[in-house]
Amino acid sequence: MRKIAGHILKAGALSLLIAYPLFADAVIDLVGYSPQQVTEMHLTTQRSTPLAVAGVGQPVFLNSVNTGATYAWSITTKPGGSQSALSGTSTREVHFMPDMVGAYVVSLTVTDTITTTAELTVNAANYVGIGNIGGASPSFSKGQCAGCHADVAASWGMTNHATTLQRGISGTLSSHFGQNCVQCHSTGYDTLAVNGGFDDLAKTAGWTFPAVMSAGQWDTLVTQHPDLAQLANVQCESCHGPGSQHKGNKSAIAVSYDAGVCAYCHDNKPYYVIPTQWRHSLHGSAFTPSEAFNRAGNTCVPCHTAEGFFEVNFKDAHTAAAPYKNANGQTCQVCHDPHEKGAEHQLRLAEDYLSRDSLGVAKYKSDGTAAHACDVCHHLRPGNELVGARLHESHQSDMLNGTVGYRYAGKKYPEGLHGRYVTNRCVGCHMAAASSDKSDYVGGHTFAVKAEITDSTGAMHEYYNTQACTGCHADMGENFDYHGIQTRVTQLLDQIKAKLPLSNSGSPLYSTADYNAGKLTEKQYRAAYNWYVVNNDGSRGIHNPSLAVSLLEDALEDLGGPETKTCDFTGDGKNNISDVIFFLLLRRADPEDARLDYNNDGTKDISDAVALLAQIRAGTCPNKSTLLAAAGESGVEPMEGLSAEEIRYIEQMAGQFNLTDEEKADLALALYGKGARASLPKAFALAQNTPNPFNPSTTISYSVPEGQNGVQVRLDVYDLRGQRVRSLVNEPKDAGTYTVFWNGTDERGGRVASGVYFYRLQAGSFVQTRKMVMLK
Repeated sequence: MRKIAGHILKAGALSLLIAYPLFADAVIDLVGYSPQQVTEMHLTTQRSTPLAVAGVGQPVFLNSVNTGATYAWSITTKPGGSQSALSGTSTREVHFMPDMVGAYVVSLTVTDTITTTAELTVNAANYVGIGNIGGASPSFSKGQCAGCHADVAASWGMTNHATTLQRGISGTLSSHFGQNCVQCHSTGYDTLAVNGGFDDLAKTAGWTFPAVMSAGQWDTLVTQHPDLAQLANVQCESCHGPGSQHKGNKSAIAVSYDAGVCAYCHDNKPYYVIPTQWRHSLHGSAFTPSEAFNRAGNTCVPCHTAEGFFEVNFKDAHTAAAPYKNANGQTCQVCHDPHEKGAEHQLRLAEDYLSRDSLGVAKYKSDGTAAHACDVCHHLRPGNELVGARLHESHQSDMLNGTVGYRYAGKKYPEGLHGRYVTNRCVGCHMAAASSDKSDYVGGHTFAVKAEITDSTGAMHEYYNTQACTGCHADMGENFDYHGIQTRVTQLLDQIKAKLPLSNSGSPLYSTADYNAGKLTEKQYRAAYNWYVVNNDGSRGIHNPSLAVSLLEDALEDLGGPETKTCDFTGDGKNNISDVIFFLLLRRADPEDARLDYNNDGTKDISDAVALLAQIRAGTCPNKSTLLAAAGESGVEPMEGLSAEEIRYIEQMAGQFNLTDEEKADLALALYGKGARASLPKAFALAQNTPNPFNPSTTISYSVPEGQNGVQVRLDVYDLRGQRVRSLVNEPKDAGTYTVFWNGTDERGGRVASGVYFYRLQAGSFVQTRKMVMLK
């Protein structure tokens, strides 16, 4: 059902194009499972890391990147006397426990359209510790880390990881620090394995967890148990694997950008939730070696892959070694530097090499603070600052800064307040803590302000996180269409689009080649640039409302004057009493809104609403892009989210109109719901979607007959393979006719491809399927 005011449009979100095709070449991926995942997935092993160097007795999980194939696994090489065996040989994922120090070579043969084989070497070792704790000298014979990496050990020593157990037993870390905390505040702790980890040395030394946390406990540990102290706190081996076999051999130590390295300790609800949130984020989206952006020399890899981020932005290897067979998305390591304390949260200092000037100074870079952690990637690509440049969906930093868009001569452009006054900028809104019932999906490390989630019953839920907004906007409402700003920006985008030539995909025609070929005028060229600047920002104006509106209004004026009047205030493509209700509520919420002078008499009063209703009745609405409701069908649906006070206000205002009986019935339906409908359908029905073909959205109507109140209704969209793309409805419905909107996205918010889709209605024993076509 349509929702009024702040319910109509959804906050924009960035998206990655995720694909899961089949691969010809066999690829083995290491998989880490956090304590939270062990619990949720009912695994029979303890937690694991995604490292090719593992502690003796700790599980190593291996997964084939290839889907839909047949698999043949084997351990072809292992230390003499080892009894280690794989958990299986023909499943997509297997695991094993290395039982001796040494190398284990695992082979995978994948049969798809062809048969290929891959190998992966896993080195098993024991923990040795960093070696410099308490002023000790690192042992080269043991392979202790600080012996060769003194500089890194020194910078690590400034981080919280370096003192986490020390502070815990000293009583300065937490009032509830206890025995169970030691497993994540030390190195190599695993009571199910014997590999020289903290738990093993503690048992040998006879060290027990202190009954009272006090300042002297750490000194006692260092003095009385110096070998044990070398495994205290979170050290190098916690992230790189045990180092007894390293000693300069690079293959015997691990470096991984997989988020599972951090999740090993930082994912154990309700205490630690960050990796769970990250897995629900677009930053955490998995992808495969055949992704379009994962190729050598592609400038996408620095921001779409962790491997590319480090190779390109840190190693300055401009050609990049992509495609990466075991690539990760934007993981913890991209934003946080485990070796450096940094300004805040161990945030990494990084810069975008593409934005460096002739002196080597990067325009876009981070400074170790949360306020600028996102700037490295979320900005205009170099050279895209001018009309004619093809824009990517990543220039949110520039929108916050107020530095984007074509500026028309003689016009003033606001800088924007959100970028200046929102604490921590992007992070201040996108990482604002959400309520506990939705914190897995919005806020925090989900980086999402809006999410659509299907629960275990198949029901769809929409979550919004407006937590950061209410400090300044107490009347924010439950989503982001504050005072109709998203509605206004969408209307302006639509009005500009209607004045521009379109490509075959339905988007405004726009490129230097098109302009040079005379396919669009200079005015259209400039307006199209501003259209893409605002549209591709993704927030529908929220990042910088004043600038977004100014850029679009000036572009529209330059094209020949804005068509600001429209009857379709709800944005549903129909003109009816619902638009009058919306107009009245807009008048109540924001009396200064320019749209309220509907009859252009210089005043904003009830006569404007009367003029709007008169044009709807006469079918003479000025904006011909909207569709009048069909004859005999009002198209009115119940409006959700209206408060009792708002309903009383509309009732009072309606008394000033001379409504027909049909309009009164429509008003009652909009205000009070389905119970106000005069007549009800006589049979179940599923209508053909309209428009069809469509791009980018369409509506689907269905009916539940009289006497069928409370029937469970499910409406789903499927692709040609029969796989469900999107669940649109899954809830009990009373008798009535309903209209559902589908914006051509899947469950994760990604835009679906062009092609044929099916939508299926199941209501009780009634089942019907229809076909629709998306064209781009």
